[in-house]
Amino acid sequence: MRSNFTLIIFLFLFALVFNSEAQVVNKSTDTGQNGTLRKEIEDAAPGATITFSSSITTVTLNSAITINKNITITGNSSTLTIIDAGQNGRVFTITAGNVILNNLEITNGVESNGGGIYVTNASVTINNCEVVSNTANGTNGSGGGIYLDTGGTLAVTNSIISSNSANANGGGLRNDVGAMSINNTDIIGNTASGDNASQGGGGIYNSGGNLTISNSSTIANNYADGSSGSGGGIFNGSGSNLIILNSSITENFASRAGGGIEDNSGGAHTTVLQFVNLDLNTTGSSPGNGGGFHVTGNGNVNFTFGSVSNNTAAAEGGGVWNGSGAMTLTGTVIENNTAAGNGSDLGGGGIFNAGGTLTLQNGAVVLNNVASGTQGSGGGILNDQGNLNMSNVEIRGNSAVRAGAGVEINSSEFSISNLVNVEFIQNGFNSPSNYGGGFHVTGEGIHSLNGCYFLGNIANINGGAIYNGSGSMTISDTDIVNNKSQGSALNEGGGGIYNDGGDLTINSNSIINTNIVDGTQGSGGGIFNNGGSVTIESSDVRSNTATGVGAGIESSGGTLTLTNVDIAENVLTGSVGLGGGIHITGAGNTSITNSVISANEASVSGGGLYNDAGNMMIMKSSVNFNVATGSGGTAGGGGIFNNSGSLEISQTTVRNNSVSGSTAAGAGIHNGATGDLEILRSTIAKN
Repeated sequence: MRSNFTLIIFLFLFALVFNSEAQVVNKSTDTGQNGTLRKEIEDAAPGATITFSSSITTVTLNSAITINKNITITGNSSTLTIIDAGQNGRVFTITAGNVILNNLEITNGVESNGGGIYVTNASVTINNCEVVSNTANGTNGSGGGIYLDTGGTLAVTNSIISSNSANANGGGLRNDVGAMSINNTDIIGNTASGDNASQGGGGIYNSGGNLTISNSSTIANNYADGSSGSGGGIFNGSGSNLIILNSSITENFASRAGGGIEDNSGGAHTTVLQFVNLDLNTTGSSPGNGGGFHVTGNGNVNFTFGSVSNNTAAAEGGGVWNGSGAMTLTGTVIENNTAAGNGSDLGGGGIFNAGGTLTLQNGAVVLNNVASGTQGSGGGILNDQGNLNMSNVEIRGNSAVRAGAGVEINSSEFSISNLVNVEFIQNGFNSPSNYGGGFHVTGEGIHSLNGCYFLGNIANINGGAIYNGSGSMTISDTDIVNNKSQGSALNEGGGGIYNDGGDLTINSNSIINTNIVDGTQGSGGGIFNNGGSVTIESSDVRSNTATGVGAGIESSGGTLTLTNVDIAENVLTGSVGLGGGIHITGAGNTSITNSVISANEASVSGGGLYNDAGNMMIMKSSVNFNVATGSGGTAGGGGIFNNSGSLEISQTTVRNNSVSGSTAAGAGIHNGATGDLEILRSTIAKN
């Protein structure tokens, strides 16, 4: 019995020694002999581990090696063991099993798909490896470094995927309906050369699979260089899921769109980015949208606490371009991006929203972005026919040539913008846009601003802070202070707001203060209404200045309605000098109720109010301490000047107004030769 037991132990130990020797690669050639990598893989039992003799630094292959079992291949830990296909085919074809690759360099593989490694119906883990200089050379070649096909899973950790190329898709990697995870890995300098808009993915092409990138991974210097190639760093195709966590997408290039990322996944999926940096990515000019990130179609994106900086697009969306889906940016910084499109509907230096729903919230910042084209619009954001929601957001220091240095809304009838607690600061300060330094609306739509703050924004022509087109805009509990228009003609200006034919409502203790129009004869220091309807309630228009007419408000045609409003301390300079507080050009309709018009100054006539040829009604209000400083018999009207319009005053006090010019007339009220004046139950005193 003892001898039998001894024999069993001997055979067991012999088997261990034999098996151990069979799992060590000690030859660098590919002759198929014992000790070659090919032979050791062929002979290894399922679950075996293959290692390399310390003298083996490089293994050169004559053709691809097939792996179809559970196996671990571990190179030397001091320096990676090189598996060189010598361009004689790919390195590994993995068709079954759980395969682990450690400490290897996979290089010089060439195949129609999967130049370095091809995986199908297998699970592969790659640790501390490099996949370098492999090529997918088929006509539609994909996965230059690695191709993950149907039924496969791939986990890459602490590795480098670099300098690989594919004729069509996925210069570094392609994922086809599989599950791929990239962890603490660099994907650098790979190229995909497919010419179609649906091709590219210089670093990674994800085609219907699940792709997760995490833990300080870097996707850098990859190229989608086909004529319409997309997704320089990553192309996320139809039906795909993409999650990126705590990683960087930097210095990638695409000819068409998505220098960093192209997302074409569709509305059934949500792409998630958390703590991701997208920077220094660029697009070519075919057409050149989404320098950092481009979403085609109705895909949905949640981007949380990341940054999008120093990206460039040749046309639209220097940082980000959103299609018809829903994009939410939470606590994300959009900074120093550029869109160079020349058309008036091109731009969006930071973000371009093409018909989708764009939401910025919870500390998102849009900073120092530029729409640099000859008619470029929306330095920070261009919302084109979509919906825009912003809450607790800062829009600062952006610039555009045509309109909306901060935000441009190219609005359809049904477009909606909803802004809550948004700060617009010094947009257009370094390079003013022509219209709407802070916020510009082209066209119709419904726009709401609540609890917002506009400071130091500048426009060359109209609307230092805000320009409203033909839509409906409501401004509530909002401060508009120290903004400037540089308009030079009487029909230009609006240091605070320019309303171009739309319906504008200002209410709930809003403040329009210390805004400036400093062009030669610019008008409407606080507000310029050009043929629209303006209603102001329970708000303050104070200490604004202009050089043409209407230091506080200029209303040219249209309707102006004021209730419980203070129009005070506005100052009009310049040779025209009509209407220190309010000036009405032409035949507009004006109603002033329960309001105070005080301490305004005009350099010619109408210190408080000037009505040209319109209908003005003043009820239950006071017009006090206003001054007109013009000289001559036709100048004056320290409180009110009614040129040729209809003026009705009821239950109102006109007191302590003055004219200071020689022979000027009407310290309280000056009614022109063709004006109609009716005063009911009012006090005209001490003027």
